[in-house]
Amino acid sequence: MREGRGPRRGTPPRVQRSFGFVDLCGFTDYADKEGDDQAADVLHILRASLRETATNHGVRIDKWLGDGAMLVSVEPPPLLAAMVEAKWAIDGEVPLGIRAGAAAGPVMVFEGDDYIGQPINLASKLCELAKAGQLLAPAALAGACPVGLSMTPLGPLGVSGFTDPVAVVAIDVSGDDAGEHRRGLGAAVGSAVRDRRHGDSAHRH
Repeated sequence: MREGRGPRRGTPPRVQRSFGFVDLCGFTDYADKEGDDQAADVLHILRASLRETATNHGVRIDKWLGDGAMLVSVEPPPLLAAMVEAKWAIDGEVPLGIRAGAAAGPVMVFEGDDYIGQPINLASKLCELAKAGQLLAPAALAGACPVGLSMTPLGPLGVSGFTDPVAVVAIDVSGDDAGEHRRGLGAAVGSAVRDRRHGDSAHRH
């Protein structure tokens, strides 16, 4: 931009947002081995659990990505809480684990309903880097953990698409009473989803 000139007309606005990506580990192999019906059951439980934990924390599911999802929040704490609780919601309810990545920062809002910026790319790549059961985030988000969550530093890691290593932390429930409560909230969502699923099946038969 030349000095003395304002932004060009039509430049997308920038906003501060937090992004999360969630992905089922091993879903393609599971579907191939167990068949479409079993795979659909797993997807139903994942999506229902994510919908409930996201709603509980005022987080929006921006889009479904096959066996995963992209979540958006204004602030990081509710996003992290929703994602960790979703992990514990499906724990023991499905034979697959989820992996997740989160990041936050300024992004452009493109054509009113799409986001463009480094935080989205980082969250997506951290999800790809995560192991089953892990939620990875840049260390800058460590201070955003709400009550009942804690972080474990993993050090600087090479992240695909980023020139410099990224200081990364793993986020999960903390080892105190608040963490147990947070885990219980997730488990309660999983139980409710399972009960509704069984109820729907009974009505169909």
